[in-house]
Amino acid sequence: MWDTQNPQMHVGTQRFTTSDEHLEFLARHGVHNMSVSDLTFDRDRGWDAAEIAQKREKCARYGIDMEMVELPTPRLNVDGAQVPHYMRGDWEKGEREIALVCKMVRAAADAGVP
Repeated sequence: MWDTQNPQMHVGTQRFTTSDEHLEFLARHGVHNMSVSDLTFDRDRGWDAAEIAQKREKCARYGIDMEMVELPTPRLNVDGAQVPHYMRGDWEKGEREIALVCKMVRAAADAGVP
């Protein structure tokens, strides 16, 4: 919660992985929040909640809060294009992509990522 009487900087990153080397670097430099994008992506189920939870716990061991995960938008298109079908107006394929994103959001929530 933002305290207007005692504002503090919120330092986070979106460009590092959950490798020990990266987490040690972030912790050493006072970064306590991060977005993660190095999750295994499965075309049918999206992400695995157990993998997300494992990475979240690993981050916590370094004092870092994994507060979000990055959607792999360029990988959602089944035909290999960088832009998903739902952004291109192909509603038939786009609906499947949106359903997959919903599964991924649920997996993140199940793993404790807000």
